[in-house]
Amino acid sequence: MFSTLNRYAKPVSLRDIIALDEDDSIAIACRELLDNHPFFMDGRILDSRNKAISEKNNEFTTIITLYECNEQLLLMYIKSKDIRNYEGKKLNGTKKLKEYIRFRPNDQDIIEFQTLCYDFWTKISDSFEELRIYKEQSTPDSTPFRNRTGGSLFFRPTALLALVKASIILKENWGSSFEEVFASINKIPLQLNTSMWRNILWNPAKNTMITTNAKIVETLILYCIDQNVLNNKQIKNLLIDLQGQLQLEEDEVYDYLSRFVLK
Repeated sequence: MFSTLNRYAKPVSLRDIIALDEDDSIAIACRELLDNHPFFMDGRILDSRNKAISEKNNEFTTIITLYECNEQLLLMYIKSKDIRNYEGKKLNGTKKLKEYIRFRPNDQDIIEFQTLCYDFWTKISDSFEELRIYKEQSTPDSTPFRNRTGGSLFFRPTALLALVKASIILKENWGSSFEEVFASINKIPLQLNTSMWRNILWNPAKNTMITTNAKIVETLILYCIDQNVLNNKQIKNLLIDLQGQLQLEEDEVYDYLSRFVLK
């Protein structure tokens, strides 16, 4: 029976894990946000098994994307924790994360992580005009922020996750608050149909998203705000990626970047 179960059992979908798992800290925090955070209540999160969200939907983002964003917050939360596998080997990075969410933490850790997630989404939804407007709507309407002409990065799953990742990296490197980080992010273009994001995140010919450049997006945000948080290899890879993506020569890539780097 054990052999048969392992051979033929189907993995549980991430959507079902979010809905039901009582050990996974991220799933627990997601449910808490959906129940209690004003930015996510009243049908502002799409309950879907997919990450993509249509322009026809008025939800802010999908439950899968919310989980992935909170996953990055959990990586930050457990960074200083000593987590080991069954052999006693100390774990780091994604291996550390996977081991941590296998077992239910103590109540104190759950509360601390829920508070971290709640505070993060409160600060981000208060720091950007489009998110403030969306939060204050009595009936959620994402049309001004996700439409055929582009809209806001925050309302596209690929871009939202890249923004969250970049925010955490900046916070950890600066030793600052998220409010300070968001103030800096507010200074770069955050509309898809601008020259910074055309052919990186937005296809202007087809008026569609480009979802394959998530890493470029994250690194580009960091480069424009603070190059010091990137190492030489990351910067070199960014330049190569931009050359290929934008069909530019090396000197043209530097000209392109100079328009968006914060002075």
